[in-house]
Amino acid sequence: MRCCTVFALSYLVQVFVSQAALFQSPPIQTVHVGGRAILNCSRDLGVLAFINWYKRSDQRHLQFVSRVGQFVEAEGRFSGQVDEKSATYSLVIENVQQNDSGIYFCADQIYGEFGNGSKLLVTAQSPTIFLLAPQADQIAQMQLVTLMCLVRGMSSHSLSIRWNISGNTTEGRFDPPIFDPDGGYSVRSRFQIPAESWRSGAVCTCAAGQLVSDSVSAQKDSLQLQLCQVFSIGLAATLVFLAVVATTVAIRKHRKERKPVKGETAGKSTTTWRKDRERDIYAQLAIDTN
Repeated sequence: MRCCTVFALSYLVQVFVSQAALFQSPPIQTVHVGGRAILNCSRDLGVLAFINWYKRSDQRHLQFVSRVGQFVEAEGRFSGQVDEKSATYSLVIENVQQNDSGIYFCADQIYGEFGNGSKLLVTAQSPTIFLLAPQADQIAQMQLVTLMCLVRGMSSHSLSIRWNISGNTTEGRFDPPIFDPDGGYSVRSRFQIPAESWRSGAVCTCAAGQLVSDSVSAQKDSLQLQLCQVFSIGLAATLVFLAVVATTVAIRKHRKERKPVKGETAGKSTTTWRKDRERDIYAQLAIDTN
């Protein structure tokens, strides 16, 4: 009777353990070259001595990567971390390279359990985000101002881009994602706001995950336009002033060259008067002589 009870309990334990599952997280992770990647594998029932990690190189083959356990040493760039409380076996990849991209699976060979897989995307550079707005002179003729948010180097094609318009969060229109040669995705989102709201000083940003763009607003455009106008007006006024000064100097110089000297004018007038007077006297003498 006792032997039967022990056998039954042993059988129930095996069945109970065999129903345990492995859960991986995060489902997708993006790391730029030279960074650090951590892939987690949790077991819902009990702690094991070790967990194997595999990488799927194609649709049919799994390549062994590393073994993670309490007493397993690191191998090169691959190491492991074990949390007994949560029964989590994490694969740590240091100095990530481009060829580390792929889908990773954790497995327990004793009970034949496999995790649900984690996708690792390695990009040549860290993700970036940009927010673009039309030029100020173009907005003057618009009723709706179209803003565009561009995100590059992201891991998922189903990326969510959030728009913040003066404190109000919403989503814009998405274009189909583009897969970049460096292993990431580029996603564009557009959002339209009334031109009156833009001109009244609306502040706009876009965000994707932890990335947040620089803010754009009509205030910055107006300030730049005002600075350009002030500079243009100042330059025009300076040119006009210089032209007036040059003209005045030229006129004064011309007048100075034409104005006769006082002594010379008096001398010329006196000499002319004396000649005319002598002629009259000689004329009278000639008449009296006759």
